[in-house]
Amino acid sequence: MVHELKSDSYGFQAVFAGDKTQELRCNDRDYHVMDWVILKETKWSGDEMKAGWPLVYTGRAIAALVTHILYGPMYSLPAGWVILSLKVLYRTTALESRA
Repeated sequence: MVHELKSDSYGFQAVFAGDKTQELRCNDRDYHVMDWVILKETKWSGDEMKAGWPLVYTGRAIAALVTHILYGPMYSLPAGWVILSLKVLYRTTALESRA
């Protein structure tokens, strides 16, 4: 399964640089080990978009394989949330694109 996910610039940059290898996500997509995650960087943060800023992608994306999943409730992680361990396999940069 392939999951396309929006990612704020701050967290996206850390994954892109190789400094961050996990994603905290609501488990609303039934994630599984060996699923693909496509992180698409957004120009505006989630809070800014909630305030009315438009959804605009920067064009940068990361393709990663889910190698491990920690399911809540465990280690104070709430039920319904997961921590996805990712192995980044592909990074791309491109011109800004509108959703």
